[in-house]
Amino acid sequence: MAIDSRLQHAARWIQADARRTRSALRRASRWIRIRLRPDSAFKQALRQISARALVLFALVGVGALVAYSSRGQLRPYQIGSKAIEYDSRAEQVLDTSQRTTVLWAGLEEGRGIAAVRCDDPKLSCLPSDVLGPKDKHDVDTVNRPPCQDTQLAVADVWDALAILCVRRVRPTLPGIARRLGPFARFLVEPLPSGDALVTGPQEALFPDTQADVCPESACAPVDHAGVALVGTNLLLSEPHSQRVTAFSFAPQRAPAAVSRRVAYGAPANQTVHDLAPLDGSRFVMTTSERSGGTAGSVSAALQIVATDGAAIEKLPLDDFGVPLGVGYSPRPRGARYYVADVSGNTLRWSYLDVIDKKADPPRAFWTVQLDEPPPRLLHMVTATAPGIGEVVFAGGPDGLYIFQPDEGVLLARYVLGRPVEGLAWGRPGELFLTAGRYLCVLKTRTIDGPRG
Repeated sequence: MAIDSRLQHAARWIQADARRTRSALRRASRWIRIRLRPDSAFKQALRQISARALVLFALVGVGALVAYSSRGQLRPYQIGSKAIEYDSRAEQVLDTSQRTTVLWAGLEEGRGIAAVRCDDPKLSCLPSDVLGPKDKHDVDTVNRPPCQDTQLAVADVWDALAILCVRRVRPTLPGIARRLGPFARFLVEPLPSGDALVTGPQEALFPDTQADVCPESACAPVDHAGVALVGTNLLLSEPHSQRVTAFSFAPQRAPAAVSRRVAYGAPANQTVHDLAPLDGSRFVMTTSERSGGTAGSVSAALQIVATDGAAIEKLPLDDFGVPLGVGYSPRPRGARYYVADVSGNTLRWSYLDVIDKKADPPRAFWTVQLDEPPPRLLHMVTATAPGIGEVVFAGGPDGLYIFQPDEGVLLARYVLGRPVEGLAWGRPGELFLTAGRYLCVLKTRTIDGPRG
């Protein structure tokens, strides 16, 4: 009897609890129906929250799409500092908000550089099929489309010349284009693999680089310096061979062909350093001759040479050290030559005016004290900026220097933490440069008449 009584009591308690639960559910249902009436303020607030959440979700989706579609463009790899301004006029020459953008990091130690705009009817890029069939990396170079943008010939300390095609990839969305400017991203395409037109002791056009430079693991002293494009001749100074090598290539519309010859052979005690084009058939180069062994005196000179090897003029540079860099700027009745020379621990930039075939005394416009051994090359290019006059972009031991030479003023400097050795103008506002193992580009203002 006691057990039956307890069971009956438990059953009544469960029934009562179920009734309380059903009553609570009915009250909650009535409260929700009241709150969700068409004229309910709660329903309007819920709709507003839903609309805001939808907008936020759409913005997050668009942001993710932009980040995915433009990856590699929003945050390009940049090195060094922004422009350090020493003169307010620097803003007329430089986009001081820009840093130096790395295009390619495949160099051992970058030296001279020459650029060809493939859309320029006066010039022609190196045809891709001259580089032969598939290379050792099985890259199909025969069927590679020709470069339609800018082609760079970059000298390296080991590989003589790397022929690279620089293609610009513009952002797909207008907002990104406004933020990043006219060239947000570059694609650098070696033709092929960055090891074309290699020279060395074996005098072969396309040898295996390692076997050529280091036969039987005994590395020969190889060094390459200045590069200049003169007409259809690509010139390369080779201090280790005491010569200037000319690569002559046919235009793209002609049958592809590359020939190589010695454009200038230096005497036994003479070293050729840097090159700069003058016109379609001449170039200027800096040379040094050392007498009395490594501790002897140095005789520096500027030499104007034709691409066929004929020496035209020699301008001695008295009281100069080793002339590691040269730049050229035409004048109505002559020319101006810029020279960077190193004597002891002093790096000096000077210019020499030649008017009516008469050379004025050189004038130094800037000097820098060196804490480390100097670079092997310090090329210079020039341009004309409105309100300033001629401006010199000069490679330096720790970065890029921008001068107003007539006034002897340093306008600005880019500190890259490594020497800048090669410089070349591309399209307006594009300055290509080599800095250590990096091939870089710097955005400048669109200034007139880039030369060098």
